[in-house]
Amino acid sequence: MYLTYWTRILWAGLLFAVCLPAGSVHSRDLSASFSHRLESRHFIFYYEETSTDVGTMRDVLEAFWDAVDRDFFPAQLSFRVNIFVLRDELSFQQFLYKEFNMHRTAGLFGTYIPRIRGLVTYEHSGYGTLTHELAHALLQNNFPHLPAWADEGVSSFFEKFYGYRDGSRMVFRFGFENPWRLKELGARLLYLDIRDILRFPESHDTSEKRMAAVFLYRHGNLRRYLELVKSGDKRGFNSLLEAAFDKPMADIQSLWAAYLKDVDQHRAELMRLPPSQIFPSRALFEGLIASFKSDTGGG
Repeated sequence: MYLTYWTRILWAGLLFAVCLPAGSVHSRDLSASFSHRLESRHFIFYYEETSTDVGTMRDVLEAFWDAVDRDFFPAQLSFRVNIFVLRDELSFQQFLYKEFNMHRTAGLFGTYIPRIRGLVTYEHSGYGTLTHELAHALLQNNFPHLPAWADEGVSSFFEKFYGYRDGSRMVFRFGFENPWRLKELGARLLYLDIRDILRFPESHDTSEKRMAAVFLYRHGNLRRYLELVKSGDKRGFNSLLEAAFDKPMADIQSLWAAYLKDVDQHRAELMRLPPSQIFPSRALFEGLIASFKSDTGGG
């Protein structure tokens, strides 16, 4: 029943994403390529007349912004984020090639580009693509000394979520594993070293960095870690990670090993999690959680 139900939900695809390096403001008027424009509190959407998804994108991203601001860190930008929504994957790839000379875009669903103060994606690319890319903008502009691992690690943390509508608002829940990232990690999952991920992020991919962010969140310390990043206060420890946990690294590594073991033990069930989704009601959301707990034996 679980799988039958979820096959009726739109599969948004793998949420591959990249962040292009900063540079000068793009010289061309990108908005000229789009026939329609939609403005909201934090965003300006550019899209085609045939688009059926932009209104929902706006609602999800505005609600996501509020959730980040309330539950993780003050989310402030001095500009509204431009969001360019192409009609389909092919149009998206052609746009990136024409405007940014991007060649290797196969499997790409969205990208945040600092120099245009915005992101580029296409319809039905997946809500997780949008939140991942927006998180880049929020993190990079609110944390001038953001640790290198966290730009991708924390941004990708936000790509997996579930939530539901509660009247006029949306409620978000984070901290879920992402099936395709678990598949990418494969057997090396159990051998990841959190200390190495944070110290040498250039040697680790996004999926590995994401595990560190989920680990922090699972222990209730992701918000605290980001607060310490902002202040630069290690509270007498050797690292911000130790300060966030208020524990020495040896104790943290034991918790990390237990976390990896738990994920590995439930890998088969976690691989069945559907794409990020906002449900029409709390009851449908709780149905997902109940199915997940039943499958994994969780409490």
